[in-house]
Amino acid sequence: MSMKKYFNIDIPKRHSQCSHAQEELIPGNDMYSAIFEEGQALSREDYCSQCWTQLQKEAKVHEAVTFWKSVVPEKKEVKEIYLDRDDKALALLNQFIQSENVDEMHQAMILALYLSRRRKLYRRKEETNDEGENVIIYEVAQAQEFVSVKKVDPQTIDIPKIQKMIAANLKD
Repeated sequence: MSMKKYFNIDIPKRHSQCSHAQEELIPGNDMYSAIFEEGQALSREDYCSQCWTQLQKEAKVHEAVTFWKSVVPEKKEVKEIYLDRDDKALALLNQFIQSENVDEMHQAMILALYLSRRRKLYRRKEETNDEGENVIIYEVAQAQEFVSVKKVDPQTIDIPKIQKMIAANLKD
């Protein structure tokens, strides 16, 4: 019975500049990467194609453990779906905190918890308002204003129903 041994090698990440000319590697252009062994550690150097052809004549690239040719990847656009969703959630919260509808009060409570978790709201204190209702005071992170959300016992909330309602409102 033969036993296979597997091992992991952590290859350092690609640099954004040519290791020789110190110029930025342009997306879509060819590049060469070489791995060098330095004691117990591995180092990586990335080169533009012009520097690579020049360095091939020198002995340094021949000391590489391995090397390969690739194309500099295009920069990926970061989608800001959560920022849009958080802005919508904050707008919904402001709409629902004025409502006397039970479902909308429950949605306001869940949205406040969600936005607090996303660090868009900061819970400051809990108190009783003029009508004798318990409210939680939140500070809106970016606006430095305060909103009060009627406190609802989470056990009285039909979570699946409220989740669907919030999802539908955020989808619009």
